[in-house]
Amino acid sequence: MLGLTVAACAGSDPDIDSARAPEVPTSDQTAPVDTAETVDSEGTTEADDGQTTETTSLWDRYQNGSTPADPPPSPISSAASCEPGGSPAPSSDFESVTLEDLGETDGVRVHAAEYPLPDYEGNPWSQWGEGVALPDGRYVSAVGDHLGQDGTTWFYEYDPATDELTRTVEVSEFLDHEDGDWGFGKIHAPMVLDADCSIVTATYWGSRRGIEDSSYEGDHLVRYDPITREVHDLGIPVEGFGIPSLSISPDRRYIYGEAVDPSTDAATEADTGVFFIADAATGEVTHLDDRDEHVGFRDVLVTSDGEALYAMNDGSLGAVRPDGAERVIDAVLPGGGWLRSATPTRGQGAVYGVTRDPDALFEYSTSGESIDMGELEGYVASIALSPDGETVFYVPGAHGNGPELGGTPLIAVDTASGERTVLARLNDVIEPALGVVAGGSFSVVAAPSGDRIYVGLNGGRSGSDEEFGTVVLAAIDLS
Repeated sequence: MLGLTVAACAGSDPDIDSARAPEVPTSDQTAPVDTAETVDSEGTTEADDGQTTETTSLWDRYQNGSTPADPPPSPISSAASCEPGGSPAPSSDFESVTLEDLGETDGVRVHAAEYPLPDYEGNPWSQWGEGVALPDGRYVSAVGDHLGQDGTTWFYEYDPATDELTRTVEVSEFLDHEDGDWGFGKIHAPMVLDADCSIVTATYWGSRRGIEDSSYEGDHLVRYDPITREVHDLGIPVEGFGIPSLSISPDRRYIYGEAVDPSTDAATEADTGVFFIADAATGEVTHLDDRDEHVGFRDVLVTSDGEALYAMNDGSLGAVRPDGAERVIDAVLPGGGWLRSATPTRGQGAVYGVTRDPDALFEYSTSGESIDMGELEGYVASIALSPDGETVFYVPGAHGNGPELGGTPLIAVDTASGERTVLARLNDVIEPALGVVAGGSFSVVAAPSGDRIYVGLNGGRSGSDEEFGTVVLAAIDLS
């Protein structure tokens, strides 16, 4: 262990859904949302120097080849741009399925298929982390078996050019895992793109039951190369701790992560842990923050100037700059809630987030103001922002009750007016076609092109008692 002073987290299990919420607007109506301004932060900070200018990125090639002139800024091109590494390795050796065209609903077209799972029983098979859209159009995500001992997770790629969803590689094969060791049954942290356009994420225990008496040493930062389809181990940033959350700085040089102790606090039965900064290229930890007020441990919001914000007691935010400078931003989150998910920084403009206790949507402006955008319809674990910054997307009911909230709706929010519109009731089209109840999502991602949303959905077979065990990818065409 690192001799850390571990922070106590107040609150309930972050992954347990709760609460009744307002009704979902119908697909042909919008619902106005109050935008009352809350307490300002304690000032603003200077912007980082030395923002990298892109030269010939995959996004550049995509822009030049198939998008209109003067497209809106993207999450990739507006910050430091990642560079291409060549053509992906052939996928003929991997198992693939083709997404089915389920037709149009509410004016959008839905394609969907079950993830092709390995031929053994999971505990259950499930998806807990947010995927990422690559500049070349592919979408990468993960599904794990939720096991503790010998648990593992697989990477998947979806190619919109072929409509194929492909299972590529298994994480544990690259991490010197031996039979009987405690494994990596989840990827819980979001996937982010580094400066080379590879994907950085983290392993996570599938189950913590029995972990204290196991071989568990801590979870790893890993890099997935979408060209070679190999996983590279960046090491264990915090010995003995798991990694449920991470983000990346706008210049793609630093990983901001939250690490939790597998032993919960005896008094509160809540997670305890630390915030860390690591070099995105090497995995070397450059800063540890163990403030007692840290709570939630489920997301890091990154501002346009590179400051990392994490949840603290009573709606406050712990703030850390890449150089390790720390401060506290007092009581800015709606209703005193804690941060559950935030949109990736685009290197400019506002960032949007959602909280738990209460479930609410908010805007964090470039001036450091938090604007309450209203109560959510249910538990939201993943939130996406369109490339032009004009629309936020989410699916309420993350932990499985999406069908009860209006058919597992994909909801769009106009960031200027706060108006909400249901784009598609995903379970209403997926269950009849695939025989799977689309219960909820931990991964909602906007394509760089702005015309497609990817939603990973946990669910079970229709007519069964299963709530998890089958995972579906839905690709929703907006145009």
